[in-house]
Amino acid sequence: MKKITRLISFALVAILLAVGLFGCYGNMSLTKKVYNWNGSLSDKYVQQIAFWVMNIVPVYSAASFIDVVLLNTIEFWTGANPVAMNENEQQIKYTRNGDKTIQYKISQNKVIITETAGPEAGQQVEVSYNPETGSWYLSSDGEQHKIATLSGDDLSLVYPNGNEQLVKIAK
Repeated sequence: MKKITRLISFALVAILLAVGLFGCYGNMSLTKKVYNWNGSLSDKYVQQIAFWVMNIVPVYSAASFIDVVLLNTIEFWTGANPVAMNENEQQIKYTRNGDKTIQYKISQNKVIITETAGPEAGQQVEVSYNPETGSWYLSSDGEQHKIATLSGDDLSLVYPNGNEQLVKIAK
Protein backbone atom coordinates (compact mmCIF):
# COMPACT_ATOMS: atom_id res chain seq x y z
CA MET A 1 0.00 0.00 0.00
CA LYS A 2 2.88 2.36 0.79
CA LYS A 3 4.38 1.73 -2.66
CA ILE A 4 1.12 2.68 -4.39
CA THR A 5 0.76 5.83 -2.27
CA ARG A 6 4.37 6.77 -2.99
CA LEU A 7 3.88 6.11 -6.71
CA ILE A 8 0.70 8.21 -6.85
CA SER A 9 2.41 11.02 -4.91
CA PHE A 10 5.39 10.93 -7.26
CA ALA A 11 3.07 11.01 -10.31
CA LEU A 12 1.15 14.00 -8.95
CA VAL A 13 4.37 15.92 -8.21
CA ALA A 14 5.69 15.07 -11.70
CA ILE A 15 2.47 16.31 -13.32
CA LEU A 16 2.49 19.54 -11.31
CA LEU A 17 6.15 20.17 -12.19
CA ALA A 18 5.54 19.44 -15.87
CA VAL A 19 2.63 21.86 -16.02
CA GLY A 20 4.63 24.49 -14.16
CA LEU A 21 7.81 24.06 -16.19
CA PHE A 22 6.18 23.95 -19.60
CA GLY A 23 4.37 27.26 -19.22
CA CYS A 24 0.67 26.58 -19.56
CA TYR A 25 0.03 30.26 -18.99
CA GLY A 26 0.18 32.30 -22.15
CA ASN A 27 -1.88 34.76 -24.14
CA MET A 28 -4.43 32.10 -25.21
CA SER A 29 -4.47 33.55 -28.73
CA LEU A 30 -6.48 30.76 -30.39
CA THR A 31 -9.21 30.97 -27.73
CA LYS A 32 -9.26 34.76 -28.10
CA LYS A 33 -9.63 34.45 -31.88
CA VAL A 34 -12.66 32.16 -31.42
CA TYR A 35 -14.13 34.58 -28.86
CA ASN A 36 -13.52 37.62 -31.10
CA TRP A 37 -15.11 35.84 -34.06
CA ASN A 38 -18.19 35.15 -31.93
CA GLY A 39 -18.25 38.84 -30.90
CA SER A 40 -18.20 39.93 -34.55
CA LEU A 41 -21.54 38.26 -35.33
CA SER A 42 -24.54 40.43 -36.26
CA ASP A 43 -26.37 41.04 -32.96
CA LYS A 44 -26.36 39.96 -29.31
CA TYR A 45 -28.97 37.22 -29.83
CA VAL A 46 -26.97 35.53 -32.59
CA GLN A 47 -23.81 35.94 -30.51
CA GLN A 48 -25.47 34.25 -27.52
CA ILE A 49 -26.78 31.33 -29.59
CA ALA A 50 -23.35 30.88 -31.21
CA PHE A 51 -21.75 31.01 -27.74
CA TRP A 52 -24.06 28.23 -26.48
CA VAL A 53 -23.45 26.11 -29.57
CA MET A 54 -19.66 26.55 -29.36
CA ASN A 55 -19.75 25.45 -25.72
CA ILE A 56 -21.97 22.43 -26.40
CA VAL A 57 -19.98 21.33 -29.47
CA PRO A 58 -16.85 22.23 -27.39
CA VAL A 59 -15.17 24.64 -29.79
CA TYR A 60 -14.04 26.77 -26.84
CA SER A 61 -12.78 23.69 -24.97
CA ALA A 62 -10.82 22.47 -28.00
CA ALA A 63 -9.29 25.91 -28.59
CA SER A 64 -8.32 26.17 -24.93
CA PHE A 65 -6.81 22.68 -24.93
CA ILE A 66 -4.69 23.44 -28.01
CA ASP A 67 -3.62 26.76 -26.47
CA VAL A 68 -2.61 25.19 -23.15
CA VAL A 69 -0.92 22.04 -24.46
CA LEU A 70 0.74 23.23 -27.67
CA LEU A 71 0.67 26.94 -28.46
CA ASN A 72 1.35 28.35 -24.98
CA THR A 73 4.19 25.85 -24.52
CA ILE A 74 5.73 27.06 -27.80
CA GLU A 75 5.20 30.63 -26.62
CA PHE A 76 6.80 29.89 -23.23
CA TRP A 77 9.98 28.41 -24.71
CA THR A 78 10.35 30.68 -27.76
CA GLY A 79 8.62 33.90 -26.70
CA ALA A 80 6.22 33.88 -29.67
CA ASN A 81 2.88 32.23 -30.33
CA PRO A 82 2.47 31.11 -33.99
CA VAL A 83 -1.30 31.71 -34.01
CA ALA A 84 -0.99 35.21 -32.52
CA MET A 85 1.22 36.36 -35.39
CA ASN A 86 0.06 38.12 -38.51
CA GLU A 87 0.61 36.49 -41.89
CA ASN A 88 3.90 38.25 -42.72
CA GLU A 89 5.35 38.38 -39.19
CA GLN A 90 8.34 36.27 -38.27
CA GLN A 91 10.45 35.85 -35.15
CA ILE A 92 13.80 34.10 -34.85
CA LYS A 93 15.06 32.77 -31.52
CA TYR A 94 18.20 30.84 -30.60
CA THR A 95 19.05 28.40 -27.83
CA ARG A 96 22.37 26.85 -26.96
CA ASN A 97 22.98 23.51 -25.26
CA GLY A 98 26.63 22.54 -24.98
CA ASP A 99 28.09 22.63 -28.48
CA LYS A 100 24.65 22.76 -30.15
CA THR A 101 22.95 25.96 -31.27
CA ILE A 102 19.30 25.67 -32.31
CA GLN A 103 17.42 28.28 -34.33
CA TYR A 104 13.61 28.61 -34.06
CA LYS A 105 12.04 30.50 -36.96
CA ILE A 106 8.44 31.22 -35.97
CA SER A 107 5.76 32.50 -38.31
CA GLN A 108 2.00 32.18 -38.49
CA ASN A 109 1.03 28.48 -38.26
CA LYS A 110 4.64 27.33 -38.69
CA VAL A 111 7.77 26.72 -36.60
CA ILE A 112 11.05 25.76 -38.32
CA ILE A 113 13.69 24.29 -35.99
CA THR A 114 17.26 24.16 -37.33
CA GLU A 115 20.48 23.05 -35.68
CA THR A 116 22.87 25.81 -36.79
CA ALA A 117 25.97 24.60 -34.92
CA GLY A 118 26.84 21.22 -33.51
CA PRO A 119 27.19 17.60 -34.57
CA GLU A 120 24.03 17.69 -36.70
CA ALA A 121 24.38 21.23 -38.09
CA GLY A 122 21.98 21.82 -40.96
CA GLN A 123 19.35 19.35 -39.70
CA GLN A 124 15.92 20.94 -39.92
CA VAL A 125 12.42 20.05 -38.70
CA GLU A 126 9.26 21.97 -39.53
CA VAL A 127 6.00 21.85 -37.56
CA SER A 128 3.10 23.44 -39.43
CA TYR A 129 -0.64 23.81 -38.94
CA ASN A 130 -3.18 23.61 -41.77
CA PRO A 131 -6.32 25.49 -40.63
CA GLU A 132 -8.39 24.03 -43.50
CA THR A 133 -7.90 20.44 -42.30
CA GLY A 134 -7.37 21.22 -38.60
CA SER A 135 -4.15 19.17 -38.72
CA TRP A 136 -0.57 19.59 -37.50
CA TYR A 137 2.25 18.23 -39.68
CA LEU A 138 5.92 17.45 -39.01
CA SER A 139 8.28 17.79 -41.99
CA SER A 140 11.85 16.49 -41.99
CA ASP A 141 14.23 15.24 -44.68
CA GLY A 142 11.70 15.96 -47.43
CA GLU A 143 8.98 13.86 -45.79
CA GLN A 144 5.82 15.21 -44.22
CA HIS A 145 3.87 13.33 -41.54
CA LYS A 146 0.59 14.24 -39.92
CA ILE A 147 1.07 14.32 -36.14
CA ALA A 148 -2.36 15.52 -34.93
CA THR A 149 -5.85 16.40 -36.14
CA LEU A 150 -8.59 18.21 -34.28
CA SER A 151 -12.17 17.36 -35.22
CA GLY A 152 -14.93 18.63 -32.97
CA ASP A 153 -14.13 17.43 -29.46
CA ASP A 154 -11.75 14.71 -30.67
CA LEU A 155 -7.99 15.17 -30.92
CA SER A 156 -6.32 12.40 -32.90
CA LEU A 157 -2.60 12.02 -32.17
CA VAL A 158 -0.68 10.14 -34.86
CA TYR A 159 2.41 8.23 -33.70
CA PRO A 160 5.48 7.64 -35.91
CA ASN A 161 4.49 3.96 -36.36
CA GLY A 162 1.11 5.05 -37.81
CA ASN A 163 -0.98 4.17 -34.77
CA GLU A 164 -3.49 6.79 -33.70
CA GLN A 165 -4.55 7.79 -30.21
CA LEU A 166 -7.96 9.44 -29.91
CA VAL A 167 -8.23 11.95 -27.08
CA LYS A 168 -11.61 13.34 -26.02
CA ILE A 169 -11.09 17.01 -25.21
CA ALA A 170 -14.45 17.69 -23.56
CA LYS A 171 -16.81 15.56 -21.53
